[in-house]
Amino acid sequence: LDTTALLYRIKKWVFGRINPTLVTPSRWLARLAKQAPLTRRFRTECIPNGVDLGVFRPLPAEASRRALGLPADANILLAPANSMTRLRKGKGLLSAGLRRLRAEGVRDVRLVLVGACDQDLAGRVPYPITLVGPVESESLMAALYSAADIYALPTRADNLPNTLLESIACGTPCVACSVGGVPEVIRPGRTGWLAEPENPEDLARCLHRALAHNRERDKIARTCRAVAEQDYSVSLMRKRYVSLYEQLVQQRENARRRESL
Repeated sequence: LDTTALLYRIKKWVFGRINPTLVTPSRWLARLAKQAPLTRRFRTECIPNGVDLGVFRPLPAEASRRALGLPADANILLAPANSMTRLRKGKGLLSAGLRRLRAEGVRDVRLVLVGACDQDLAGRVPYPITLVGPVESESLMAALYSAADIYALPTRADNLPNTLLESIACGTPCVACSVGGVPEVIRPGRTGWLAEPENPEDLARCLHRALAHNRERDKIARTCRAVAEQDYSVSLMRKRYVSLYEQLVQQRENARRRESL
C-alpha cells in the first residue's frame, strides 16, 4: 500500500498550522528545505554538528599504530565497514577503486575497516584487510584516525558525515565522493580530495594522489585540524544554537508586546 499521497496531505495540514524554525547540519540540506513545497516558507538555519576537539585530536601516528597492532611501514587506509556492505554508503565503489589502485602499481596499502562486517571480502580487495569491528570508544576511534594516512568515505548519499569531521579533527585527510554536504567538509587542497560520484576510476585517482604525494598530504593534514577548530567544534555549535534560541525568544517577546498594546 503506497501511503505517500496520504502522508503528504497529513504533513501539509500539520505544517499549515505551525511555524517552526528548521536547523540543518549542512548548507546542502538547507537548500533542499528551502526548495521543498512543504517547508520552503519556514525559516531555515544551518548549524553544522560539532565534535569534541579534546577527544578527537592528532595523536602520534607511530604510537597509535603500535598500540593498535598496525604495521608501521604500510599506507593505512581507514574506512567504515558499511562502505563495503551497504549500497548508500558506497558498496562496490571502494573495492572497485582499490582494484584500480592496485593495477596502477600501488602496493603497500592496508585497509582497516571499522564497524560490523560479516561478509567475506577475500578476492574483492587486493590488499590486506584488518577488521576492527564496532568501536564505541571515542578515544579508540581517535587513535584509529591518527594511525591512518587517509580516511575514505565513498558514500553515495550523505548529509554532513560525523566521521569526516572526526577525521579532520584528528589531522587525517579524507577521500570522499562529492555528494550531499560532503564538499562542505572535504575541501580540495585543504582537508582532502573529492571524487566524482559513481566513478571508481576517479576514486582510485584521488586515493593514488593521497597516498603517493606525501608532501601534499602532510600539508593537508596540518590544515585539517585548523578547519575543524574553525568550523566544527562543539563549543561553536553550542554558541550558534544559543544565539538562535535567544533570537527566537526575543522575537516571541516582541510579538507579545505588540499584541498587548
